[in-house]
Amino acid sequence: MEQANGFQTWHLFEGLGKQVIQQILLPLAKQGGAEVVTGYSVDRLNMTKDAITSIHLQKGRQQPHTISTNAVIIASGGYLNNEWMIDHHTPFQMPILPINSGHNTGDGLQLAYDVGAQKSKLGVIMLCGGTIKDLSQPAYKYRDDSVCIAAAKQGMLWVNERGNRFVDESIAENLSLAGNALVSQNRVFSILDQTTLNQLSAGPIPRPMNFGAGALTQLSGLTDEVAKMAASNQPYIHTAESITELAEQLDTPKLVETVTRYRQFCQHQADDDFGKPAKYLYDLSKGPYYAIELAAGAFCTVGGLKVDRGNAVLNHKGQPISGLYAVGNDAAGVLVGDTYGFNVPGTEAGYAVYSGRHAVDSIADLI
Repeated sequence: MEQANGFQTWHLFEGLGKQVIQQILLPLAKQGGAEVVTGYSVDRLNMTKDAITSIHLQKGRQQPHTISTNAVIIASGGYLNNEWMIDHHTPFQMPILPINSGHNTGDGLQLAYDVGAQKSKLGVIMLCGGTIKDLSQPAYKYRDDSVCIAAAKQGMLWVNERGNRFVDESIAENLSLAGNALVSQNRVFSILDQTTLNQLSAGPIPRPMNFGAGALTQLSGLTDEVAKMAASNQPYIHTAESITELAEQLDTPKLVETVTRYRQFCQHQADDDFGKPAKYLYDLSKGPYYAIELAAGAFCTVGGLKVDRGNAVLNHKGQPISGLYAVGNDAAGVLVGDTYGFNVPGTEAGYAVYSGRHAVDSIADLI
């Protein structure tokens, strides 16, 4: 998959993660003597003399019970789906739309905090560019959607809540930078006209997309999809016969002025304001016009627990909590500063694999 301007290192397994887990990892684990149970929640870690001794389990309305253990691995994938934690531990004000499983609710982090774990690198989110701001659907549903590709990933005109441009829209090529640009504004609208929709539908699109099944070079059916979306009166899409009317609908006082200036750039094939490459300059000359509201999509949070080189979780004094380990996104703060870059995609997934194996090796030494 094309990711930013770095190495092509994102590889999709056949059958995706579900097949890898169900057909490869679980059978191997069971062969090695592992017992796999699902449907349980761990609501407490128990300690004696600063060391993990057991976990407290609950399953539905069944009687809770305790399992003795000398080691626990926190591998809950972060807290992207915990609205309270996003609100209190990140600087983001506009909606961040998760493009993930929906199960990364920070439970593992909280278990560790309850026994004295040190918080680390909270607030870092792996933003993944723009998506349609549809709060009624899981954001991943728009991953391969032609309307989303046109509005968020093809360098179309983006304006903020006042109707001003704020960035070179070809930044969509870099998911991390695009996400950072989107969250810098209160609202973002992608502006298209009917001619542009027709051109993108016929192809070639300015930025070919690759989802693992070959390059996508045209958005067939895009005009019909936009018309259907507009007819459904969804709050994230607006349509009008003129830019003046569209500006009134959106309450964006600078939109007419912005589009007038932008059209001059399109006609001369030179963006004097932000230097956007000419292949992304589509002249907005023929209505109806469309404004599609965007939000920043996000894959995951990165960090939450401070760990040592053996992936042992550290307490507030920087000392390891005996028997407690963290891997993957719960500990991935070691990878980042205040943001996660996509120039070498795959590093975060690579750390998840490495840290899991490394934590198990550390536990083998412990016990």
